[in-house]
Amino acid sequence: MKQKPPEINFLTRQRTLFMLQSKRMYLIQMLSFGTLIAYGFVLLSLVSYSAYLGYRLTQTNKGIDQEKKTLERLSSMEVQYYGLKNKSEKILGVYNSLYQHQETMDLVFKILPSDLEVQSFSVDEEGDLTFSASTPKIESIGTLFENIQQYQTYQSLQIENVTVNNISVNDLGEYSFGITIKLGTKTTS
Repeated sequence: MKQKPPEINFLTRQRTLFMLQSKRMYLIQMLSFGTLIAYGFVLLSLVSYSAYLGYRLTQTNKGIDQEKKTLERLSSMEVQYYGLKNKSEKILGVYNSLYQHQETMDLVFKILPSDLEVQSFSVDEEGDLTFSASTPKIESIGTLFENIQQYQTYQSLQIENVTVNNISVNDLGEYSFGITIKLGTKTTS
């Protein structure tokens, strides 16, 4: 009998190796394709986000431009407002000054006795009263000082200090004198 020579089939082994290699290639291709898709998704997301940020930036710039226009329109009103505010503050200052001088004049008429003859009268910037007067009766000078004591505080004014600048008697027995009265505002307690 003749023996058959053994069959050696190298194709099967090659075919198995080829199948393994083709599976590896397929797996590598699929992983590469998946990575490429993931990379494309990330890239698309970044481009979309960049476009969104550009749109938001455009909208924000439009809003800023609108607000600038509004501010420009309001700036002229602001100038007018501050002008009116400054004028009203000055008018209020003048009014308060007149009111304070009215109180000062009321105080002067309260403290001066009726038989004193006032020769000069002035109120300086600090609110100090300076006047000179004369009277034939020395009692009138005493009455003046009693009235000063009585009206030491009057409305919003307060007499802080009284200085007799001079006093004299002439040949007819008439008394002449000068007084400075320092006024301040009443302190609330």
